[in-house]
Amino acid sequence: MKRIFKLAGALLLTAAVLACSKKDKNKNEESSGPGYASGKVTNTSGQPLQGATIVISNTFSYNKNLTVTTNAKGEYSVKLPSGPGIGDWIAGGTYSISYNGKAYSLVLEPDAHKVFSSSNGGVTNFVLKQTGREPSTSPGTVGSFYGGIISSYPGDGVDMSKVNITIKPLQPLIDGSTGQTITTAAELDGNLSWIVNVPIGKYEITAKQGNTPLFIRDYTEGIPDANVAKLVRDFVPCKVNGARYWIKIDLVREP
Repeated sequence: MKRIFKLAGALLLTAAVLACSKKDKNKNEESSGPGYASGKVTNTSGQPLQGATIVISNTFSYNKNLTVTTNAKGEYSVKLPSGPGIGDWIAGGTYSISYNGKAYSLVLEPDAHKVFSSSNGGVTNFVLKQTGREPSTSPGTVGSFYGGIISSYPGDGVDMSKVNITIKPLQPLIDGSTGQTITTAAELDGNLSWIVNVPIGKYEITAKQGNTPLFIRDYTEGIPDANVAKLVRDFVPCKVNGARYWIKIDLVREP
């Protein structure tokens, strides 16, 4: 008789576990279906990013916006409210990270910049990119660069049309990937010149006019430092010429 009760108890326990598993499975499936905003955030290698902030913006009223963070699998899901006059939705995201003691909030690239309704729901996946442009948020405009900008201004006797700047990464980039050394001429814009879409990282910067090395004066923080042959520098937040992060330098012939 005891064996019968033990067997019956085991069967009931197994049935309960299976029922709970089925319930949880259905719940997970439902959270990515109609009526939900959901998706996944990864880096360019496909690894999930936990803690990314996703904002589901309401196209009718900003105070209805919803915010959710990604889990350990890089996934997010939030139920969309419904009802008359609720409006439609569009998803955007950022990933906050500390790099060399500085705080960065990096904009994520959506796989589709699309509007969706509460009833249909929407799936928007995101990637943390280091280069390229963010999607435009209004007609006739272009988004900011994902990478940083290095702006340079010529001192006396410096001809920017003959200058090459070398940017050498000194450690892994902000997303943990390995950077590459870049040697390039800057894009000219009057007296200013620009190197755009540089992956966010810590760099050693050198410059030459022809075969002649130039010296660099760092204006990134607003107060100029001493002229150096090699500048070691991180990007800092800004909002100029389509950039969110920049390094600002002068190029001079004398130390």
